[in-house]
Amino acid sequence: MYLATDLDREGEAIAWHLVELFKLPAGKVRRVVFNEITSSAIRAAFEQPRALDMDKVNAQQARRILDRLVGYGVSPLLWKKVAPGLSAGRVQTVAVRLIVERQREIDAFTPEEYWRVNAIFCPEADAAPGLAQEWRAFMAQRDAKDNPPTRDAQQQFLT
Repeated sequence: MYLATDLDREGEAIAWHLVELFKLPAGKVRRVVFNEITSSAIRAAFEQPRALDMDKVNAQQARRILDRLVGYGVSPLLWKKVAPGLSAGRVQTVAVRLIVERQREIDAFTPEEYWRVNAIFCPEADAAPGLAQEWRAFMAQRDAKDNPPTRDAQQQFLT
């Protein structure tokens, strides 16, 4: 018997559940996997059948248990303490934590005043306007990747 459920751990678990439910003899069950529904892909899958991948089955079972532990355990607590209808999951909870931590960093940020002064110094005062134009033209240049002049190039221009 060939089982052709999805190729991920969920599909592997479905195939395993079918074997268990129908008490199929392990030696007679083969798994075929393909990720496109074309004649050539399906033929190739049936040319290379394999046994069930119990590592994937166990990974799916562990994920399911974690989902239930976190979701079933934390969601009712949220309903009581925060607001009805809220949910918690193993991925969602971590993502929310990262967002909360980042927001706390933003809230704790103390802006610092700083100044930026652009100046051109040259021995001849009459040359300053021309140097400013040259500098603006130089800084407007872009390389093949549309990047402005590098710090080294800027330093070289100024010396």
